[in-house]
Amino acid sequence: MRKTNLLMIVMMLFTIFQLSAQTIVERHGQLRVEGTKIKDKCNRNTQLKGMSYFWHQWEGGEYWNSNALKWLRDDWKVEIVRAAMGVRGGGGDYIDDPVGSVNQVRSVVDAAIEHGIYVVIDFHAHPNYKEQAKTFFRQMSKEYGAYPNIIYEIWNEPIGDYGNAVGTWNEIKSYSREVIAEIRANDPNNIIVVGTPFYSQRVDIAADNPLTVDINNKPVSNIAYTIHAYAGAHKQSLRDKGNYAINKGLALFMTECGRVGTNYGPNNNLDAAEWNRWEQWMDNNDISYCKWSLSNKNEISSSLNRSASPNGNWNYNNDLTAEGKWNRDHFRTVNTPPSSCDDTGGTDEDMIKSLITPDQVAKGENAFVEIEYSSSTNRDLVIVFQLNRSPYTVYGSKRTNVQEGTDTIELEVPIDANTPVADNDYKFQVFIAPQGGDWNERLHTISKVNIDCIDNVDNPDNIIVRAKGTNNSKIEVRYNDVRIDNAITLTNNFANYSLSVPETSGNFKVAFINDDTGRDVEIDWLEINGERIQAESREENTGAWVVSCGGGSFTQAIHCNGYINFGNGANSNQVGTIEIGAKGNCGSEKIQLLIDNKKVSEWSLNTNISVYTYEGYKNNENIKVAFINDGNINDCDKNVYIDWIKVCATRYQTEDIASRTGCGNSEWLFCDGNFDFGALGCDNKTPDESIQNTFEIYPNPVTDSKITIKGSEQYTVVIYNMIGKKVYEENNVSNTSIILTNHLNNGLYILKLYDLTTKTKETKKILIDNH
Repeated sequence: MRKTNLLMIVMMLFTIFQLSAQTIVERHGQLRVEGTKIKDKCNRNTQLKGMSYFWHQWEGGEYWNSNALKWLRDDWKVEIVRAAMGVRGGGGDYIDDPVGSVNQVRSVVDAAIEHGIYVVIDFHAHPNYKEQAKTFFRQMSKEYGAYPNIIYEIWNEPIGDYGNAVGTWNEIKSYSREVIAEIRANDPNNIIVVGTPFYSQRVDIAADNPLTVDINNKPVSNIAYTIHAYAGAHKQSLRDKGNYAINKGLALFMTECGRVGTNYGPNNNLDAAEWNRWEQWMDNNDISYCKWSLSNKNEISSSLNRSASPNGNWNYNNDLTAEGKWNRDHFRTVNTPPSSCDDTGGTDEDMIKSLITPDQVAKGENAFVEIEYSSSTNRDLVIVFQLNRSPYTVYGSKRTNVQEGTDTIELEVPIDANTPVADNDYKFQVFIAPQGGDWNERLHTISKVNIDCIDNVDNPDNIIVRAKGTNNSKIEVRYNDVRIDNAITLTNNFANYSLSVPETSGNFKVAFINDDTGRDVEIDWLEINGERIQAESREENTGAWVVSCGGGSFTQAIHCNGYINFGNGANSNQVGTIEIGAKGNCGSEKIQLLIDNKKVSEWSLNTNISVYTYEGYKNNENIKVAFINDGNINDCDKNVYIDWIKVCATRYQTEDIASRTGCGNSEWLFCDGNFDFGALGCDNKTPDESIQNTFEIYPNPVTDSKITIKGSEQYTVVIYNMIGKKVYEENNVSNTSIILTNHLNNGLYILKLYDLTTKTKETKKILIDNH
């Protein structure tokens, strides 16, 4: 009899899903580079053939969806698609709209995973955008690194020229070493395709000096090199360069190619005979290719007419261009499914036959799943519960060994108590894999989607945020950087919004998430377990409009996508603040704060000693400050100087207390490494606990162009306007001070006072209403 979960409120309903025929990814599995070949899980030479999408921000963006991709798989028989994310080029490119661009890439990658084909994630750029590439591929590899569908193309067509090709390859190689390290930190297996000089044609130059290690001096593997060829322009001389590279040991990947030339107009020259020579060459060398392009742009290489539906189901005669008809006919002819293999990768006898899952699960409880399987030998079954959209974070899993044969088993999957109840958009997936293997080695998958996730207890609302916005602005409340509930759509007037979390000992942020023309947000306060925290009292507002959305302090207004950091809220009396006095030699150095070896914050340094603050230190945890981006910039050697660290009320000099990894001396780090300050105590006190009425401030409102402040022996006073811009500062003030305000416009300001003797601070609102 099926076990019943007594704590679940809603009855579990069940549905059976039957496994369809194997996909191309299930047949080939995890790909790897071996010598000059790409091999699959059965150790077969593997050549993939498919289509490249057009620049995502231009014509054809409507086809970046699951339905269109499924049509390409089923009707055109493509095995691979290329998501060409335009980095620069106007109108929603990655530089101007990183969030929208990444979401569009996700739509294709998610669809490729769903429909079982391979996908090239293409950083489609000509100039060097190394830092943006590192950010992008760090994100993509973290989200998708566990899926064998993924191929990373880290620089589409680097610009160079024949006279400077060697120097250009040195630049590409340096760029690639850094980007590869970002990917391999999350994804050790999937293939990375490296661009080559002169619009990815000079593979011969790369072959003379190939990549061997990344920026961390770790050996690189599963690396292929890009070659691009258009039959109307590129002839035997480019194939000769390709042959040279292959003879030198390089694996090549034709991520972009066509029967046309490089003049991309409607009257471009098409050379079918030369294409046949190129295709014969690719077939002879097992080189995979993506044909340009799946677009409805008015050029001869486009495959679709403007009449083509965004969702596929295209009419051969009406919706396909001449090149589109040729592409479809061609792929349907040349793409034939591979046969099964009998290595440890499995056979067609290894099968998940059906899956029964609940339609609803409860956080913190077990979910009961029934699996019918057939196995040719001993295998592992892995069932996971995860978001039905990227990122594919797992919120529950169970692995079990099964014996040879056919059987039905029931598994209890523990659902993480911290599963975010956001859009109720979850799914179960089950994999059958070699014993001890990871998901990259999985053979068959079957999933049940649209699972509701509910709280297992009736938590009363203990979080309230008061806010308003314009033009349907949206905010979200985050606990430890995870959204608590659905995004909140604001009204034009202040309103209170209630949410609940099971515990409140971590960090709270309120974020503005849909900045656009005419949208702005004001956060009045956040209340946690009855403790109200005014937004204008917070020092970190990353969306304040101070200098071109550069962030600011002590303002409740958020003009750009960003957040106000409310710290640890109701438990602030149990935590302390860490301050770091640091500078860089060049001004682009990055440091990280590690607490118990976990990164909790990261900053970019300038060349003057500045103070970098982290709120949330609990007590007696290990503290390290790490230098993470050693190198050179503009002929400047990056180095980091850590002058001191202040934990709660106590300042420690680096040279007196810290041990060091990495090269350097005294307070300097000359290469990547860290200062280890050990475990430092707060004595359960917070150094920033405000002592009310320490200062006398009068008059308030200010009506005669001056404020009188009486305080302790020595203090600092700073005034901010309501968008967080500092408008006045005076240091080392003693006893009584008079501040003239005739240079300030009438209005509301934040006045902040720091007692330099007791290390306490006080924040007050002041109203200036001069005559």
